[in-house]
Amino acid sequence: CCCDHLHEMGLSHCDVKLLNWVRLSDGTWRSTDFDAARRIGEELDDTKELSTAFTPPETFIILGNKVTTRVRKTDQEAPYEPLVVGPPFDIWSNTVCFYSFVAHKPLFP
Repeated sequence: CCCDHLHEMGLSHCDVKLLNWVRLSDGTWRSTDFDAARRIGEELDDTKELSTAFTPPETFIILGNKVTTRVRKTDQEAPYEPLVVGPPFDIWSNTVCFYSFVAHKPLFP
């Protein structure tokens, strides 16, 4: 898997979603769109919008009566721990994609 290769290089894709998978004419699949990739252990900031249907649950937090992401705004102090990039981020997203491929429907409509 491309994510395994990225993780071995110390990177996380951070934007695995259905639109970023391409099926080639020989039947193999390729991952695309690496502009959101980050170093493992790096704090995820607001420079890239998250694809929320493919984002792991630990990305979200409830503040009062509002659900928000744990991504900090660069100039803002947040009342929660920063979201740190790592392989689990990509594993969750790949699992959601796999479910969608097999079930022919989104996991989260």
